[in-house]
Amino acid sequence: MANNHETPNHRGYPATRRRFLAQAGAAGALALGGGWIRPAHGAQAMRFVTSGLIGLELDGAFAGHLSGFSGGIVAGDVVVEKPGADLVQRKHVGNPRIEPIIIETSQAPTGPFYDWIKSSLQPQAAFPRKSGAVIEFDATGQEVRRHNFSNATIVAVEFPSCDSARREVSSLAVSLAPEHVSHTGGTDKGGYSAAAKSGRLMQSAFRLRIMGLEQATVRASRIDAFGVKIVSASAGDAGYARDYTRQPSTVATSHLVVTIPDAFAAPLYAWHDDFVVRGNNSQDKERPGLLEYLAPDLQTALLTVNLFNLGIFRISPESAEQAGGEGMAFSRMEMYCESVSIGTAMEADARRLEPARLRRD
Repeated sequence: MANNHETPNHRGYPATRRRFLAQAGAAGALALGGGWIRPAHGAQAMRFVTSGLIGLELDGAFAGHLSGFSGGIVAGDVVVEKPGADLVQRKHVGNPRIEPIIIETSQAPTGPFYDWIKSSLQPQAAFPRKSGAVIEFDATGQEVRRHNFSNATIVAVEFPSCDSARREVSSLAVSLAPEHVSHTGGTDKGGYSAAAKSGRLMQSAFRLRIMGLEQATVRASRIDAFGVKIVSASAGDAGYARDYTRQPSTVATSHLVVTIPDAFAAPLYAWHDDFVVRGNNSQDKERPGLLEYLAPDLQTALLTVNLFNLGIFRISPESAEQAGGEGMAFSRMEMYCESVSIGTAMEADARRLEPARLRRD
């Protein structure tokens, strides 16, 4: 059993990731500038179990192995009233709300979990609702605690950063907004699934291709974490203040930030000059791209992210210290991205890219 579970990193999410995912559960407009993912103070830490055995259940079936989770707590906002004649501020608890459930996995999603993410992110998404549980297991693989949720929608996905100089495992993070939650002890319905796992996501195993710029972007040394937020609004009251029916209203994608050695960056500066300086930035000048999270052979794609309508808006020199390299000059390219999908939704555009067997070496 010990060889079948994910080893938690015991550090939890970086504060930036916790803030990004937690904010996605709130209704209302969200800024899309460079500060979209901000540092957080006092953000809730990820929960890990001693054995490291955590599973995701969807619609009654085991759907994947997790490395950590947080949220899913019903909390009330404290309302402070104006002080009275005694100068004391009276307080009371306002409407309860459910904090988003944030789950993290270092494995490429498969099966129902993959399908749920895919159908939630693709253009004209269906935003399917799922019920299930995050389950904690003991060292023997038996359930000890269940964090149940119902009628949840995916409200944020953060794709992990990539760095050719780092050999650590990376993690995909998903934020869920449920309509109901409950926390119970374990059941005897089944133990931890020892089913075969998908490949691990590694920071150094990736490939980026942007149409017309393949020879440059395939040499990318680093890609910052980026994500998608699905902003929801409450459509009504289902009998209790906490039981809102959530209606997704906006799908917003963060910027894509890529670091590339200067030796290969000339085409990117040329694109910036044409797109930004000369103003040739109509929609037909935007470019599609593919980001592949690869297996150790650097050829097999474990997870493919299709990038739609990329537009460069900034490129700047970056020191070797900033880029994490030694004795090399790098450039940092920033692009907006209108939407993303995972899987094969962009195969037609992918065939227009240069052959897949391009490598960074």
